Amino acid sequence: MLQRTLSVLGDLVASIAGLMFPQHCIFCGEMAETLVCDECAGKLTPVQHPICPRCGKPLKTGVARSECLHCSGHPWHVDTARALFIYEGQGRDALHRFKYGRRRGLARFFGRELSRGAGDLNRLGALFNWDFGEEPEMVIPMPLHWWKRFLRWFNQSELILKFYAPTLDLPVEPLVLKRTRFTRSQVGLTEPQRFANVRRAFVVPERAAGRVRGKRILLLDDLVTTGATLNAAARALKGAGAKKVYALSFFTAVLK
Repeated sequence: MLQRTLSVLGDLVASIAGLMFPQHCIFCGEMAETLVCDECAGKLTPVQHPICPRCGKPLKTGVARSECLHCSGHPWHVDTARALFIYEGQGRDALHRFKYGRRRGLARFFGRELSRGAGDLNRLGALFNWDFGEEPEMVIPMPLHWWKRFLRWFNQSELILKFYAPTLDLPVEPLVLKRTRFTRSQVGLTEPQRFANVRRAFVVPERAAGRVRGKRILLLDDLVTTGATLNAAARALKGAGAKKVYALSFFTAVLK
């Protein structure tokens, strides 16, 4: 109930603001309905091959292997992950303004770029290199703990998906995965600390287990750094019987 109320109030405030104030690009000041004009959007750095077949992060060499050294260092519950852009420069700035500056109107920009870059299920299949019959059957926005959502007024992944879902054309299931444990921010933590911080932070409610069991699922997130949060979420879904868990993010951080 709280989740729905916050979403409705946020949409109402954003709609009123959009009517009262012209929308300008947050970078150059030109008119832009999505708050980022096409020219500035073109300055985002796309993820380019070679990439790790599992986590999707760029590789420094084109050595063929089933997973990168980062993936091999952890039990990995995500079957395949992909991202569109590198988390740097204007992209980093835009995401910070969206999440921490509460510029929720930027969700339209992120959703538009996902529609352009990842596209519908057929184009997404090329990005993930799925075989026939391996496509996801539902999409889940990465959940926030209720308290963090209350403080921010929205779940950024859920809001982005609102604008991407019509292109993707998959059932959206925001309630089958819950973040039940409030964790400290991952910012500033080492990689082992990040994995420990989110361990067992997610659950599939018992009443939702039947909708997950045997299903191929796509998780949508805004940013992947070490992949710890995605991995914890995928672990909960696999524990509830999910057959496959894929992950799509807008940004990925390049690990040093």
